[in-house]
Amino acid sequence: MNIDLLVGARHVRVLVSDDGLAEAVRRYYAPALKETPRDPEVVLEVDSDGVRVVSGVPPKRWNVSPPAVQLERALLDLLFALHPEGPVLHAGCVIWQGLPIVFVAPSGSGKSSLSRAAVRTGALYLSDDLVILGLEAAYGFARAIRFSELRAPIDAIPDYLKDTILDGYGRGSERGWHTPIWWQGGEVCRALPLPQERVVVVTLSRGQDAITPLTEVQRLVALHEAAIIKAGEYNGSLGTGPGFHLTWEDPDAAFSLLKEQLSQNLNR
Repeated sequence: MNIDLLVGARHVRVLVSDDGLAEAVRRYYAPALKETPRDPEVVLEVDSDGVRVVSGVPPKRWNVSPPAVQLERALLDLLFALHPEGPVLHAGCVIWQGLPIVFVAPSGSGKSSLSRAAVRTGALYLSDDLVILGLEAAYGFARAIRFSELRAPIDAIPDYLKDTILDGYGRGSERGWHTPIWWQGGEVCRALPLPQERVVVVTLSRGQDAITPLTEVQRLVALHEAAIIKAGEYNGSLGTGPGFHLTWEDPDAAFSLLKEQLSQNLNR
């Protein structure tokens, strides 16, 4: 089966021979699927032995297991290789009522949870983990929204994870954990035009639902800290705009607090 994906702004074709693995790939990369395929820039082949380059980039092997994890490593490598012109932010991004919102936080702090909360209110989805700042647009690594690992057996699933798939991705219960994914991402924003006059930057931490404003300096520091060093320092391409720090216990309630603040800003 041919599966055509957008990796950043690049077209990658994944050839999968096993039907079960193909379905898992389609589900996990649902937001990145291309409905109108054209000639791909890179072709990868995936089977039970792993991932191989067919064309488009120098041959390479990814020696980790299982094949689904190898494929993610391969696509991440391609993301950096195919977008050498700009930095990559460790951040999520959604578009709510035309307003770009960038979630900046360390792993496990809530980028995925808040991205899903935004999508559930009608926001467009770009990414929950990586944002690539190109010369004229920002692009996402648009896989299914993925959450921090849960140990198995799972005694109590948090409410905000109850509609996720627990067996759709991860190294499997034999390693003692699952990675929940949520692939009902709704509409996807393929690219965010730059420069933007108003891009909201939101830092995140766990705690009682509350929101406080960031200064412009705090906003800029958060973006610099989110830049992945191997892909370059943050270049200021998101411009100026409002910033907030959001602590959350219930992601839907916390995003409602953010919406209230944004509505006040938009009406000024």
